[in-house]
Amino acid sequence: MTQFIAITGPESTGKSTLAQFLSQYYQTYFLPEYAREYLQDIKLDYTKEDVLKIAEIQNEREDKFRNFCREKELKYAFFDTTLVNLYVWMKFANIAIPSWVISAIEAYDFRQFLLLSPDIPWQDDGFRNLPNHREIIFDLFQETLTQFNFGFRIIKGENEQRNIEALNAIEKY
Repeated sequence: MTQFIAITGPESTGKSTLAQFLSQYYQTYFLPEYAREYLQDIKLDYTKEDVLKIAEIQNEREDKFRNFCREKELKYAFFDTTLVNLYVWMKFANIAIPSWVISAIEAYDFRQFLLLSPDIPWQDDGFRNLPNHREIIFDLFQETLTQFNFGFRIIKGENEQRNIEALNAIEKY
């Protein structure tokens, strides 16, 4: 049975980098963040409707990825962000959260969440716009993961330390 592990946290905390590292380390797959792809053309000029569309497509991709991983009988599979990220994004931006998003999150079967701490420098990449709100958003992630009763480990440190903490969290859980 595939063990699904979500990598989550505020912007610019190394989610994509860690997802790539873990998928290579365990010789498996990861699902990239969809929002980045969607925002490629519109950058930061997005609307509430865009956020809801991103959530819808993220959900569809997560379902397809889960099915693919189960068919392949993978030991691990990683998610570079999930609907939880979009839930927190909507909460932070005061966007009404659709009931289907809550239902989808409640149905999650993740083995654990790796919550990345904003303890590394923020980097502008054209898609990020909240360098001064990462601690607040980090707290929202902790509240949300606790609210939904998800097991999570906080991952801290720079580069190699982050990788080691993530590997230890996966092996010990």
